[in-house]
Amino acid sequence: MRRLYSSESDAKAIASEFLSKTQSNPPYAQTQLLDANQLQRFSATFSRPELSKTLPKNGTPLPPGYHLAYFTPAQVEEELGRDGTDTTFNPPSPYTRRMWAGGELEWVKENKLRIGQEVTETTRLVSAYAKKTRAGNDMIIVGVEKKFQNERGVALIDKR
Repeated sequence: MRRLYSSESDAKAIASEFLSKTQSNPPYAQTQLLDANQLQRFSATFSRPELSKTLPKNGTPLPPGYHLAYFTPAQVEEELGRDGTDTTFNPPSPYTRRMWAGGELEWVKENKLRIGQEVTETTRLVSAYAKKTRAGNDMIIVGVEKKFQNERGVALIDKR
């Protein structure tokens, strides 16, 4: 039987339970080599000939925002959301629709992400709360923080 939540108190309770349950789990971490091939293909998508004509060398700094081309979901298709995304930090049904509601990127200037580095992305849930849409429906707003660390420490913090 499918239960539909229609009251704000239900959304608040679900958000609170989701936050408590998810925050008790360890942060989700995955490590990846920042390879030149991925940078070259992503650069071609954005018509950046200086990075897409030849394979970038190890040590080439990753342009701002290009970290988004790495750390793709590692789950099998059945475990992904309808839009192909990782659902690890998604609240339970019926609050499964996703939208990008803003974010903030903080770079450590002395520690750039570079091609050839092994980087670990650590993701943790930082907030979940109920809110009303403009139409008066309930939704749950989820805040996630991703830290990207190389051999020198934290290089980037991505808050969504």
